Amino acid sequence: MPKPNTPSEFYEAIGLAVTQWSRVEDAFCDLFCRLVLCAISGGGIGKPTGEGYFILGNVFYSSTNFRGRMDLLDHMVGRLVLNDAALLAEWNAIKNKGGILYSRRNVLAHGTVWAGEKSGPQTIRYSIFDSKARQEMDYQRVCAATPSFSRYAERITEFAMAVNRHLADRRVMGDGV
Repeated sequence: MPKPNTPSEFYEAIGLAVTQWSRVEDAFCDLFCRLVLCAISGGGIGKPTGEGYFILGNVFYSSTNFRGRMDLLDHMVGRLVLNDAALLAEWNAIKNKGGILYSRRNVLAHGTVWAGEKSGPQTIRYSIFDSKARQEMDYQRVCAATPSFSRYAERITEFAMAVNRHLADRRVMGDGV
């Protein structure tokens, strides 16, 4: 991918990537809602609709901390997804990938665009005054984040539906797990 021709192209690429990240967060919210509704119902859910689903979405988004949301989901998956090594392995892969992609999202959402002396924007990174070594993204990496975030959101959605099917097929015993 060539360098951007204009500052507008660079900023547009950042905006597209950040917008795709919102799909990731919505996919995690959907997973949360499905886990809660399946746990309560003792089975699966069809197409999630209604006030209960809306309220659960609000509960999920009441925390603005991504790591806190991931910990919550991790506990829920660990409690509800029993005896399915493939689903648990997929969850661990999703969880691990989330940390990597979230750091890229943070650079895009909170970073500063840097330009050369006689050129337009070249990279986005945290401030040079930040004491932690953080990643820097050039135009190619910014553009690559958009499809990467999109694929990740789709992966989470597929996992949420697989968990829904898994929980729908379980036998309700004792406490519903």
